[in-house]
Amino acid sequence: GAVFMLTEGTESKIARPELNKYSNPVVRKPKHDMIGLMLIGCNTLTGVETQKMLLDVFGNKPVVFGYFQAKAPGPTRRQNAHIRAILNAPKKMKPTFFDEPELYFDSIGGAEDGLKDIIGKVSKKSRKRVIAAIYDKVLYLPEYSWKARRWRHQYGVEKMHHATGKVIKDLKIRTCPVPGRTNPFGYSGPEDRFIVSCSKPKTQLSSGLTFDELAGTAGFTKLDAFLAYAIDYTVAVIRSNQKKTITLLEVDANGTAVTFETDANEFAKKTLGPQARNTGFSLTHDAKNRFVLKR
Repeated sequence: GAVFMLTEGTESKIARPELNKYSNPVVRKPKHDMIGLMLIGCNTLTGVETQKMLLDVFGNKPVVFGYFQAKAPGPTRRQNAHIRAILNAPKKMKPTFFDEPELYFDSIGGAEDGLKDIIGKVSKKSRKRVIAAIYDKVLYLPEYSWKARRWRHQYGVEKMHHATGKVIKDLKIRTCPVPGRTNPFGYSGPEDRFIVSCSKPKTQLSSGLTFDELAGTAGFTKLDAFLAYAIDYTVAVIRSNQKKTITLLEVDANGTAVTFETDANEFAKKTLGPQARNTGFSLTHDAKNRFVLKR
């Protein structure tokens, strides 16, 4: 009894005519009073075309739940468990979240607090299969990645997804605290832009770099959270993929540049340099083959 939908386009854009009779039955209706969607299918909130379609078609602010950069579980019972997690996450009150979401949000302090609470609770059930929500041009993601076992730094992850084209510019990103997981990182500056501390120094900054290694770098007092993702990627790809060494030397006082040296010089120049430029960074090197990655 499930409804078939192609979320990457409106009815007129679907490339497989034989499916037109059955595809996107909700989108075909010029007007609707929908207050929410549960898109229980692989990557149903992934991809800019999908995000554009959802914002264009459902302009009356329905709450849309779906998988972001994740597959739906295969067995029906697991899918049902995720649906039940969504149904059980909102606080029990009148009006209910599923009857009048906007009135529900008004009664608990606003949509941002309400959806952060819901997505955080749902993430404890869906774990590696990330269920997110879109509401009023905001994408809500769990703050903790169960799959990568690391934290999402809100400022950095928003800038990263926009720079790499994984999220359309019209969508803001908000990270949602996960019950039972306490974020050890401390932040400062507008929109918590800079990472400044960590209560558990052995915590991975992202995937290839722990905070204590960063904190031991000369000059470190803060680091731009977007730059943190970039330097972490640089460390991981050199150490893991290239099997070479990389040593962090200095973080500048503004927290927006990191100097390092590596024996993967040509790889850094030819591969990492263009990649950095494509995402809004610069990667330069001097006569001593020290590199500076800068926002």
